[in-house]
Amino acid sequence: MKSTTTSSTTTLTTTTSCNGTGLGSFLSASGSNGWAYYSKNYTATKAAPVLQFAVHGGAAAETVYLDGVSVVDVSLPTIQLLSNPSFEMSTSGPTGWAMWCTSSCVGSGDGGQISTIGCQTSFGNNCYKDHCQTGYDFLGQSFSATVGAIYKISFWYSKTGGGAGKFYVDIN
Repeated sequence: MKSTTTSSTTTLTTTTSCNGTGLGSFLSASGSNGWAYYSKNYTATKAAPVLQFAVHGGAAAETVYLDGVSVVDVSLPTIQLLSNPSFEMSTSGPTGWAMWCTSSCVGSGDGGQISTIGCQTSFGNNCYKDHCQTGYDFLGQSFSATVGAIYKISFWYSKTGGGAGKFYVDIN
């Protein structure tokens, strides 16, 4: 029996600085909430758009959880365009996703990581967990698109611990 192991690295070139300028065009959320589903259609303006999540500020107890992320062409809704959309192929870091500006988070326990606690159980055991007390940190993944085609972007998120921290979603 022959065994083959394949691994991949996600390289993402971003033009986002490590600040909040221009964030939240797709979603801007603050305040605590239990698991919430968010969905919106997006008309592609480029061939490789980047779905980007950002977390900023808040007390040490404020944490954002993300799970069940999906990008599908509305004309082909059974074909998932993201790699590892529910973070199930991840252990410590989000495999298939890029993270940036994590060094701007200087509080204890800051930065994004994979969690098995507090996740949306519909999608398995893992989810992405993030907190960035002082700066902004980002999680993103590009996907192949046809300019002019419509894509359904959806995900589940939960925000704990208060209202000072922000959660932003954008497509660049």
